[in-house]
Amino acid sequence: NDNLTGNGGSDQFYFITGDGGDTIADFSVSDFFVYGGSMTSSYSRLSFESDSGSSGNSYDISSVSNYVPYVFSFTTNISGHATAATVANELQGFKVTTDGSTAVNSSDSYLIVSGDGTNSTVYLWEDTGNGRIASGELTSLATLSNFDNDTLTGTEFEFTTLSV
Repeated sequence: NDNLTGNGGSDQFYFITGDGGDTIADFSVSDFFVYGGSMTSSYSRLSFESDSGSSGNSYDISSVSNYVPYVFSFTTNISGHATAATVANELQGFKVTTDGSTAVNSSDSYLIVSGDGTNSTVYLWEDTGNGRIASGELTSLATLSNFDNDTLTGTEFEFTTLSV
């Protein structure tokens, strides 16, 4: 539960599995959210998907050559975006499917971003294999203060491990 502030310009905020509950005070579209934890998937990856459905839309893997994104950003405003149970409840219409209706049956992990139009929260979603978000599958990594996730393009996310 740390409060993080960048140094102006293009900052990198690094997270791994086990991190979380942090607040980034000055995240901007020129910054990078770097995730160095494991991102398991049975599918090839795309970088980013924006979902504007009021309760989330179905993500049909077959319509994108069997690719899944690393990041789902939900642009519908969720007033309780910082609470996993609220996010899971509000996104009941969202599911990852193999054909538009059949749920995936593999355990995959993603980052999801939700917000309220002013602040946003980044979660690690470790799907247990039904393609639907459950609150117990979400781990809050960071709240992005005064940052509306509707402005995300996907270039703000990187996936790499630190080498020291």
